[in-house]
Amino acid sequence: MSDHAPAMTAAGGIWAADAAPDCSGAGMMEAEYACALAPPVRPRSPALHDAVRVGDAAAVRSLLDSGALVDAGDEEGDTPLMLSITRNHAHIVPLLLDAGADFNRADEWEGTPLHRAAKHGRPAVVNALIAAGANPNATDTYGHTARAVAAQGSTPLM
Repeated sequence: MSDHAPAMTAAGGIWAADAAPDCSGAGMMEAEYACALAPPVRPRSPALHDAVRVGDAAAVRSLLDSGALVDAGDEEGDTPLMLSITRNHAHIVPLLLDAGADFNRADEWEGTPLHRAAKHGRPAVVNALIAAGANPNATDTYGHTARAVAAQGSTPLM
């Protein structure tokens, strides 16, 4: 196994470095250019994301117990917590929170999981996130709090 092989975990996690160029000792201009343009390496946990996508609580629990990366982003940067909210799998949220999911981690628009739950009209998830300590005053890129996002929808949540 080379020093540049993808790092695997027992839970099916993989580092995004599996597609990154070999930048160790890059001396040629092309290699240096490729390394400068390489996307940032971020951890992924595809098996956990797949289990969350289908709402399989037993698989999520097993993967978390096996060391899956609870805050790993998928190819779009969504964490399992964000994905469970989008997919309306509220029964998965407590498993992720108990495993230490970052409930204040922002997405690409600086929206937190609380913003996402408010946007999608998920009152049970909103309550769980607030009970866990989510910051209801965090603002997204547009300066909106989760409360403002909820008020824009048809179901005020907070």
